[in-house]
Amino acid sequence: MGTYLRTETDSRGDAVDYSWYCSEVCYSDSLRKEPPTETFERGGRYPCGAESDSPDYCATCGAPVGNPLTDEGERYVREYVLDVDGAYRDAESVTRRTALKAEYPWIFEAQDTRRVITESEFERIADNRVMIQLSRDPRYRNAENAEDQAQAESDIEAEIVASMENEFKVR
Repeated sequence: MGTYLRTETDSRGDAVDYSWYCSEVCYSDSLRKEPPTETFERGGRYPCGAESDSPDYCATCGAPVGNPLTDEGERYVREYVLDVDGAYRDAESVTRRTALKAEYPWIFEAQDTRRVITESEFERIADNRVMIQLSRDPRYRNAENAEDQAQAESDIEAEIVASMENEFKVR
């Protein structure tokens, strides 16, 4: 499967715009009469041989064309797909996130799957879990004095916070 590129030039022949097409079908559907400027194998060489800070998309269907990405480009794709801020909830964004994840699967192989929450949410959840655990834990319930009880509470809180760090990521 190839990726098609049409380069728009000005009167001096300088490139002023690029239009990418993910397939011959999309190029044909674009109703262009002239042949593509260049055709590339999927994942192969791209103009200037450079990586990009963001994905390029098909001018006809909007699918990502799989251009090479810089580290910044991979970070952008990862954050967009994981939607850490919850900003991309519309149907078009959901479709685009799915397509990006399929086009760049290696970006997500070792991804951080912890749920992203605010520091205040983390503290609230930790406080709730500590209160529940204090009512159950024999170290706290059977403490003989206030000092032992405080030590048990501190130990329980530390254990809960450590386990929560595997579950949540504070932004």
